[in-house]
Amino acid sequence: MRTTLTTLVLLFSCSIAFAQSFTQPVGISKVTIDGSGTNEAAFTALSVTYENAPLYSGTISTASGAEISLTTSDLATSAYAGTDPNGDATHYVLLTSGDDEGLSLEIVANTINTITVSTDNLQSLSLNGVSMEILAHSTLADIFGAENSAGLTSGSSSNTSDLIYTMQADGSGIFNAYYYQTNPRLGNGWRKIGDSTGADVGTQILPATSCFYVQHRGTGLTWNPGRPYSL
Repeated sequence: MRTTLTTLVLLFSCSIAFAQSFTQPVGISKVTIDGSGTNEAAFTALSVTYENAPLYSGTISTASGAEISLTTSDLATSAYAGTDPNGDATHYVLLTSGDDEGLSLEIVANTINTITVSTDNLQSLSLNGVSMEILAHSTLADIFGAENSAGLTSGSSSNTSDLIYTMQADGSGIFNAYYYQTNPRLGNGWRKIGDSTGADVGTQILPATSCFYVQHRGTGLTWNPGRPYSL
């Protein structure tokens, strides 16, 4: 049997000359997740195919090494320098003009007018005068709900819950597995396999265009979230 996961698609239009404007959600995208209907799990490969709305738009003055200097000084220091439970950057720079338009750069740190990214050869790019945006990666909680509003199978341990496998961002090809735990003794929330007593990991990122797998144990799930998601 098959299980249907329904998400709203966030569509947007942009005006490159001065600013960007975003429309309200106008469509529905249905994603089907395979389910066996028993405790024997079925696997479905999914991806986050839409980016979140920009949190900041600006213009690059200069760039060298790992540092981008902006033409303005209106960032909040360290506002975009967070990391998720796996140590990966929660925000990134997206180039929106120039020869390298579409390139994304993970943010390591920021001041009021500079951004430090994870690469250290920015001088090899032509970035002077290029427009850019800062965006946040989607997270487990964004996509599936902070309290599992998606309705994935949850239980007292990973053995009785649906699993979400994500590849580490370091290029090693290693997958980590997460699940939503409902346990009267250990608490409810998103957990990483092997750490059922740890903190909630709903802030674990699922980057746009990344691939992840859902190992689904149940059937008959229909999800209609109340707000747009980037799935």
